[in-house]
Amino acid sequence: MAPERISQDEKIRRALRKGVDSWVPIDLSELEEREPTMPTLGGTQLLYPGKRHVFSGPPESAKTLAAYCCLLQTVRHDDTAMLIDFEMGMFDARQRLRELGATKAEIKRIYYVEPADTSSEDRVKGLVDLNPGLVVVDAAAGAYQLDDFDDNKRADVEKFNKRYVTPFWREGISSLLLDHVNKSAEDRGRFVIGSERKLGATDVHLGFETVKAIKRGSSGRYKIITHKDRGGYLGRGHVADFHLDSDPDTHELAWKFTTPDGAGDAGEKRLTHLMEKASRKLELPSMMWTKTELADALKPSRKEHALQAINTLVSEGFAAERREGRSKILSSARPYREDDPDCNPDTLDAPAPEILCESPSRDADAV
Repeated sequence: MAPERISQDEKIRRALRKGVDSWVPIDLSELEEREPTMPTLGGTQLLYPGKRHVFSGPPESAKTLAAYCCLLQTVRHDDTAMLIDFEMGMFDARQRLRELGATKAEIKRIYYVEPADTSSEDRVKGLVDLNPGLVVVDAAAGAYQLDDFDDNKRADVEKFNKRYVTPFWREGISSLLLDHVNKSAEDRGRFVIGSERKLGATDVHLGFETVKAIKRGSSGRYKIITHKDRGGYLGRGHVADFHLDSDPDTHELAWKFTTPDGAGDAGEKRLTHLMEKASRKLELPSMMWTKTELADALKPSRKEHALQAINTLVSEGFAAERREGRSKILSSARPYREDDPDCNPDTLDAPAPEILCESPSRDADAV
């Protein structure tokens, strides 16, 4: 039986507003004391109980698999969870959960919904009444399309949040919305596709970037970056890594979330030679560069390597970005040199990554 889950905020709000006009001021100094909410949901150390979360990233950045792992962690902590699926389909969803190590008993604790009809207040209320610990919406694009909402229109984004996010949040149920980012890495920034209001009703926004893409029978690694955290208890910037290992015979997936392992964006080493070339061009006072223009000017064997080097300069504070019209212009913040130890903290001894959570050993009769 899932615990009563009405959020502390909502309990207090209801008690204070009972029979009172909501426009009457509240004396904040008289509110009862309470402990702050920490990112403890499902033991992931990435999600907050009762809060609104977004995972974003380009296609094949493993955000869906990471969300499925969060579903599993929630039920493994003696709770229930819910998947509102607009993309995978019921058989593929079950298969992914099995590959990630879900037992039949664990899958039973995940309410699965595959909507084919438009949402309504009553339909969503029926899901809220099931009182899951976490509800995952995969993905935003499908929900917008089903209800004929336009995610570029502020009013439609507000309607979407009111329908799919707020009812769960009011009852203390965590939500996790999966969304895509702009295809252009240069214009991507921290925003998901569509209106900026998408992130207005969000407490936590984590972005996913591919370091090494997984294939059947191989391993993969993905960076998780904090774009927004109202609670303030997650690290800023590169907050965690998501690791996947595919068994070459069974295709089962071992997974874990860890603290950043310091290996750099390439998965092996930072591209220091390209970083220095890019830094020297940025140091020229008469030049203005976008990421794409600078990447082209570096003439690398692979353009993604040049963009990777430029992104590393930005993330490590050697370069800065400013918006001018529709473009983002780069500038030098401080020189980078690959032979300077002060510019290369990865050459120093780094602590081993800490495991935040991981898949358990799989019993032979688990499925």
